[in-house]
Amino acid sequence: MLRIFTQIVIALLLSTIMGCGGWSYIKKEKSEKINNQYEFMLPKGWMVIKSKEHVTLTRDAISLQSITVSFTAKKKAFETIKQDFPENALPYEIAELYLAEYKARNQSMTIDTSENNPKSIAGNDGFQIFLDTQNSDGVPYKLIISGFATKNGIYTLTYIAPKTRFYALDLANYTKLLNSLTKKS
Repeated sequence: MLRIFTQIVIALLLSTIMGCGGWSYIKKEKSEKINNQYEFMLPKGWMVIKSKEHVTLTRDAISLQSITVSFTAKKKAFETIKQDFPENALPYEIAELYLAEYKARNQSMTIDTSENNPKSIAGNDGFQIFLDTQNSDGVPYKLIISGFATKNGIYTLTYIAPKTRFYALDLANYTKLLNSLTKKS
């Protein structure tokens, strides 16, 4: 959780310094791009902040729910665990490496994997990982990481919210966004 918040704060600072702007309110559902290769629909009534490789959304506050759509180039995909990006790897293998990388970057968190399933995403063979975690105050969170690999790197769509009210409340928004992802024509 701390790592995710740190990444979001860094994205905020960098976007402000680089002139990308800060948080924007989404007045109506509209299309957004990631890595100029895929596009998806932003949910009306949410807030969005964008950087070159991440689009992060929240409706109420980052600590209550967030959806992040990311692209990670293959040379950076597994740098923390010092693994090369495997050519022709199965989605399950990519998921296991991504999970190892995620855990290595978030060592201060307790992370338990409840499921790792295959998932078709935007016509690609991918994965969907369900995690249970908690922040430093002991608040339990649920996390879904859906992703797929291309020859250039990994696309991921992540949803995190407290297990209590907010996880179930905004799961449909995450699912709708995930299902809206398409290859840019």
